[in-house]
This record gives sequence, C-alpha cells and structure tokens, in this order.
Amino acid sequence: MNDCDAIETLVTPYVDDQLGEAERGIVANHLRRCAACSERVGAEVITRQVLRTEAAASRAMGQEPAWRPRVYRLGRPGPSLSQAALVAGAAIASVVWLVRPVPIAAVGIIGDSQCGEKHRYAAAAGDNGRCTLNCVARGAEFVLVADNEVYTIRNQDFPELAAFADARVAISGTRGGQAITISRIDLR
Repeated sequence: MNDCDAIETLVTPYVDDQLGEAERGIVANHLRRCAACSERVGAEVITRQVLRTEAAASRAMGQEPAWRPRVYRLGRPGPSLSQAALVAGAAIASVVWLVRPVPIAAVGIIGDSQCGEKHRYAAAAGDNGRCTLNCVARGAEFVLVADNEVYTIRNQDFPELAAFADARVAISGTRGGQAITISRIDLR
C-alpha cells in the first residue's frame, strides 16, 4: 500500500476538519509531497464551499436545500443492501400499482393536448372541431376531457378519433395513470 492509499480514507475528514492533530499532520505532510492528492483535496475544498454556499442561499430564501451533501452522512451508516433493495422494490411496486391498466368507461369531449376543450385557435380555424384537427396536425395529440380531467390517449391511431374531434363521446378501454387506451368510442 502506498502513501496515497493510506490517506484515502482521511481526505474527506481532513477537508471537513474532523481529524485529530496527529492524523491531520500525516495528511498535511503527504499533501506537501503529492501533487495529485493535493489537487484532489483542493477540489474537495472547493466543492464543499460551493455546497455550503448553495445551502446557505436556499435557507436564506426560506427553503431547505433539495439535496444533502454527502459530508453530512460521514460516520453514519447508510442503509444495508437488503434495506436498499427492499425500498427500491417497494418504489417499483408502487409505480406499477399506480399505472396498471384498469378498465374505464368515461364520457367526455375529444380535444387536443394543446387546447384541451378551450379551443384557443377556434376563431382562426373556423370551429372547435377544426381547431382540434389543426392542433393535432401541428403536433398536438388527441385527448379526452372528462369532468375537468384530461386523459392522454395512447392509441392516437384509433380509426374514428379524428371523426370525433370536439364531439361528446362515450369511450371504453383501459386506463393507466392519466393515459387511456380506447377500445370503443361512440357519440354521446
């Protein structure tokens, strides 16, 4: 083991001023002789200052920083691998549960993702249905607006979708989150 390896675990505590006098002297002596380790310590010092400055700015604005610097965790054990795997598994299961496809039957208006059912460009297009079709032609997607909820339609190529632009329809299909896959659509 060389000198650099010997002080590897002491660098961050050195920067954080958490070493005793003897260990601090060992690191300081090494840094006088080793340009690579000295450069690394310089980078850690700058990083530490930036993190403290950003945290202080966040707190001055009445907010906690959105992150916690790793130096706050030194000396505190992190979660074990089995705990981390359990948390990751629970998070994945929660996401899958929330977006799982469930049957849906809804009544609403076929609009577009740009205007919804408000049709900001209807005057220029001539009517609401043309506004929807023009927005879709320009890159927007068809959506279903039902009870103040806007559902993205997954199967944009559904055959009758364009024919029902701005029409009140009853749809059936499946929903996952705020997206639906239409299996049937009828005028309402």
